[in-house]
Amino acid sequence: MIAGDWCLLGAPWDCSGSGRGEQEAPDAFRKAGISSLVGRVLGDATTLIETAQRDDDTGVLGLWETVRAANALADVLAAAIDDLPGLRALVVGGDCSIPFWGLSRAAQAGGSSWTVVPRRAPRLPRWANV
Repeated sequence: MIAGDWCLLGAPWDCSGSGRGEQEAPDAFRKAGISSLVGRVLGDATTLIETAQRDDDTGVLGLWETVRAANALADVLAAAIDDLPGLRALVVGGDCSIPFWGLSRAAQAGGSSWTVVPRRAPRLPRWANV
């Protein structure tokens, strides 16, 4: 176990809506044994995005399903903040858009320590200072 003060939350998120595989990542992490490294397992947030239709105004794929998924993830994280004080959340799975959509709202709800492990990290240009 890493520490008993961590909880694990799956986010089977694929913002392409094409079923490329990102949505399978939380299960893959659990099968690899990550659940044994945390004190509490919360299951998966309802973050499936099934449409690949692009929004005419924004160009975002599956915009309304993405907003729904982001709210679902943020709601689960906000509930964890309230129900499990002192625990840090390890969010696994999905793709690189998880931090931008779900975690920003959860942080507003009082989250201070979030760690995200996307299946595929974004590729940043060399000049990006992160």
